[in-house]
Amino acid sequence: MTHHRPGEAVLLAESALRSARSLAERGKDAEAEAVCREGLTELPGSLSEETDRLRVELLELLLLLTEPRWSRSPEYRAANPVERWAADAEAAAARIGDLQLRIRAASVAGRVLHRTQGVEAALAVQRRAVELASQSGDAVVQFLTLSAYGRELTKRDLRAGLAVLLEAEKRAKASPEITGSRSTVLRGAFRRTELEIGVGEFDAGYLGIAKTRLEFVAARLRAEPESASLLPIALNHLAKAQLAIGLWDPAADTLTEAVGLGDGAPDPWHAYNLALFGRLRVELGDLAAGVHVLESAWAETNRTPSMTVATLVCNLYAEGLLLTAGRRADVLGAVEELLAANLERCQRVSMVRSEVLAHSLLARLHLAMDELPQAHAASAAAVELYARRGPLPTVRGEEVLYWHAETQRRSGRADAAVETLSRARQLVRAKANSLDPELREFFLAVPLNQRIAEPMAGVAEGMGSI
Repeated sequence: MTHHRPGEAVLLAESALRSARSLAERGKDAEAEAVCREGLTELPGSLSEETDRLRVELLELLLLLTEPRWSRSPEYRAANPVERWAADAEAAAARIGDLQLRIRAASVAGRVLHRTQGVEAALAVQRRAVELASQSGDAVVQFLTLSAYGRELTKRDLRAGLAVLLEAEKRAKASPEITGSRSTVLRGAFRRTELEIGVGEFDAGYLGIAKTRLEFVAARLRAEPESASLLPIALNHLAKAQLAIGLWDPAADTLTEAVGLGDGAPDPWHAYNLALFGRLRVELGDLAAGVHVLESAWAETNRTPSMTVATLVCNLYAEGLLLTAGRRADVLGAVEELLAANLERCQRVSMVRSEVLAHSLLARLHLAMDELPQAHAASAAAVELYARRGPLPTVRGEEVLYWHAETQRRSGRADAAVETLSRARQLVRAKANSLDPELREFFLAVPLNQRIAEPMAGVAEGMGSI
């Protein structure tokens, strides 16, 4: 490092910040990142309002530029101490006392902690950002912090998080400063908020509202090239809504579009969409082709750094294998290995929703192998976790309950199976009531929903008219 007098060093850091911003605006992220790092080394060690302000600005930009590569791996964190950068930015903003900078620093720190420590750590910081923003009177800042907090909160308290997101959307629509903005960052945040509300409505069981919202968001994103990165995510959630309702052909079209957006490079959302497409092929009876697609999706997932998406794709792959295994011990053994590894992965990255499904799939595996005590234990773990933390994103509670009822029935617990099956039927009935008559007909024809509605041998009567 070249040593400069303090005044020269500040000028060099300011120049680095301007250059890094210019490079980032032109999409030259790697060059912008290098310039940010250089600018930080130029800052003098003595603290002042001027140097602290530059430190916050440079650290915030550096964190945003490196966000796509954030990882929990020791190797990455040794070379890129993102938590220390975030803490330094918050400390510098607090020393200055600038409310806007404190909000920005807290917001980016929340994103860092989500990736490195999980949702709980992120929520505390993002709640602080929302509280700071409420003091600012700035509609844009309040919207951005509410939206970020709501997205995280849905992962721990779905209904509370959805309420926060709806409040963020309401405030945005009431602010011409937001709705009329040409800022790609602000427009993207608004679109993501609309998308997350659609996802929240789906996860809460309001299938009709979710389908309409997600179709609207997907159409908007197709027309906005600057928001292209959100389109595969929107199509993923739209396809899941269509699959839940039983709209097989529209779901296949949606997933075909989503998979076609890939550029050949490993990408978590491309892998997830590919896995959903493979699982649909299996559902439709095209077993060999479906499993082949699932294998490709799982291979692609393992070439990406996303542990979160890995938990989702692994469950889909394991389920596809389970549905095609029959009594083949080698395939059943492979499913058991996949699920055991996925349970460990889920717990490591705090993916409760995937953990619930992995336990439930493990129960189904043990049922297929006539291992009833193990099946009941795994299914009970799924139901207990779901009851404690649900409703959960991407988890069909009625499916978890149905398979628990089946394990209870097979284990000779008929009375318990009656009660569990009744709860599953209540969830199906509530979701059916969220749909118009035409869509309700498709929904009730979904094989899982038909099994839930039918009498379970020696256990209970069908659910009758919905």
